[in-house]
Amino acid sequence: MICLQSEDAFNPVVLTTTMKTLTQLAESVQIEATKGARKTTFKPGDWRREKQGWRITLKYQGRQYSLDFWQGHHADAPDAKNILSCILSDCSYTEYSVDEFQRELGYDNRKEAEAIYNHCSKQRREVERLLGDDFDTFMEAENDV
Repeated sequence: MICLQSEDAFNPVVLTTTMKTLTQLAESVQIEATKGARKTTFKPGDWRREKQGWRITLKYQGRQYSLDFWQGHHADAPDAKNILSCILSDCSYTEYSVDEFQRELGYDNRKEAEAIYNHCSKQRREVERLLGDDFDTFMEAENDV
């Protein structure tokens, strides 16, 4: 809590600045998770070949966004806070240029880095559409996942 002194010492102005956590914000997001991602064909060596694919639909304030999501075979069905943690992290990398993205994440292949960067940029637009005016609130939330 921040307490600002008003000109009248007996009536201070009190502002409460409480940052919500991602877990708290995720409670307002509905999720439908179905085993089996849409994308099922991968190049040799693609990490997703060894993971469990899910088709996820996130719903928020009358809007929805569907995406494929992968995790280990022994994990339970993904929940909204874990999905949001992953996709908001991906969204944060679009604040970089492609060159910075490639350097920051250690990609040797420019073409591969650019394809992944473009995917993250497309995903960010979809997440911005889903969350609307609350996008920045979700991006700035404490990631307690």
